[in-house]
Amino acid sequence: MAGLHHFLDAFFRPASIAILGASEDFVKISGRPLKFLMDKGYPGKIYPVNPKYETVAGLPCYPAVTALPESADLAIVAVPAAAVLAALGDCVAKGVRSAVVFSSGFGEMGEEGRALERQVAELARRSGLRLCGPNTLGFMNTFDRVMATFSQAGEGEAPAGPIAFVTQSGAFGTAIFALARQHGLSFGYFVNSGNEADLEFADFLDYVVA
Repeated sequence: MAGLHHFLDAFFRPASIAILGASEDFVKISGRPLKFLMDKGYPGKIYPVNPKYETVAGLPCYPAVTALPESADLAIVAVPAAAVLAALGDCVAKGVRSAVVFSSGFGEMGEEGRALERQVAELARRSGLRLCGPNTLGFMNTFDRVMATFSQAGEGEAPAGPIAFVTQSGAFGTAIFALARQHGLSFGYFVNSGNEADLEFADFLDYVVA
């Protein structure tokens, strides 16, 4: 596992996580990471963010990231593509250091999506916010019970193991994870880099092998 001073420590070992678009429906993409974090016993603070709710799963729910009582190390962004740029702008304003963007509808969807993705990338470069995605399944660090994913990798038992797996393709990553689980192999890290608007495959690989 990477040392304490790697630039991605706030990403992989956050003391607090904000979930933007959080849902109390644990079947939804926006509800699954909250369920996984709670089920696996994530020891840090969890801040659901959604103006539709006052509480989610027994936790206080905030109308916006800017309304949080403190900043968060990591933001999980599960809002429609059109709302992502504003959501990330709020993260920057609040001092959030890293984000994982589940939302699709970016470079994989044609020129309009590519233009939006360029804006997201520029915001990340300008502000220093480190970003995984968009269009990603997210990641897991099972050593610290950080389940920033909506994929089936977060379901069931997730014991920390010696394997770290980084993939750009979510479909390929899901298939490999399922195969490994069938053979009783445990993952310490599982990372899907998605569209790589900011952080790339090599950044994540550097962390997990450090």
